[in-house]
Amino acid sequence: MRRPGEGPGIPANEHAGKRIFVEQGCYQCHGYAGQGSPMTGPALAGLTLSEDAVVDYVRHPGGVMPAFSVTILPQDQARELAGYVLSLGQGRPPSKIALLAPYVVGMSAAVAAKRNAGDVRSDRAGDAPMPTSSVAARAPESGSALYAANCAMCHGENLEGGIGPDLRSEPKKRSVDQIAALIMAPPAAMPTLYPAPLDAGRVKAVAAFVHGSR
Repeated sequence: MRRPGEGPGIPANEHAGKRIFVEQGCYQCHGYAGQGSPMTGPALAGLTLSEDAVVDYVRHPGGVMPAFSVTILPQDQARELAGYVLSLGQGRPPSKIALLAPYVVGMSAAVAAKRNAGDVRSDRAGDAPMPTSSVAARAPESGSALYAANCAMCHGENLEGGIGPDLRSEPKKRSVDQIAALIMAPPAAMPTLYPAPLDAGRVKAVAAFVHGSR
């Protein structure tokens, strides 16, 4: 017997697992569809692990992922969560989605045209090198743009905090150089951003943005 709100052919535990996925904040790092992000957490869609293996990893994770003990996530909920994660499909590539396909094709054509004109470097060996007038010579990104791309997913769009701490009081506690040093040598729970994707100049730009946000 299905519970209210469940569609036909959808396992009962999939709905419960999805609710847990959202309530426990898993989506904040792994995305609502389990698509993941290079900055916050790996993709979960298409995993080929067993349910026991997923539960075990939730209990004893690696990297910066927090551990979910039985007190935080009871065993039945952990299994419901694992069932939901394992139900996530890979999804279709943008080229197979009607609304996105024209843009993918258009972007590919534009890149090909620029490459033929010698304006874009290819990753394939033997292609022409990128001229100095191209991407390498563009103006550096602003601190606000770098923050939005690399930090906002944890610290909030307006530095108000989220997965990570509120940064609005940082200017009262640290100088620009001290904030930059913290980014370069982060605490255990914070992802490593230096030297990639943020080099020293970009780190300084982000630090200046945080410090100037008061």
